Amino acid sequence: MTQTEIDTIAPQMYAPARELAHSDGYDTPDAFARGYVIAVAECCGALAADQCADGEAWAPVEWLTGDRDAVLDAMRLVGLGERPGVDASPMWRDAWALYLAPSLGAFDMQGLARR
Repeated sequence: MTQTEIDTIAPQMYAPARELAHSDGYDTPDAFARGYVIAVAECCGALAADQCADGEAWAPVEWLTGDRDAVLDAMRLVGLGERPGVDASPMWRDAWALYLAPSLGAFDMQGLARR
């Protein structure tokens, strides 16, 4: 992926995830593309965690369907596509880990209360 390609698709990106990926300091277009996908997962996790009742822990056993679809859409958008075995890839594992435990930045970027 090139910077020109990122600039072209930037309006289609989920803005909080785009800004979160930028704030994480990815220094090349390819690293940013990967970081964006992970940031989408993290933002989805923050949004879902924010919907938990007071005192209820965010502890999913699997992706919520819409969230998994959002991550796959992000992969397609940045040209990483849906490849066979994507669920076993290191990027997918990283995305899952941050989906389960989003950073405070993921809450902040979306204007959510920190949990």
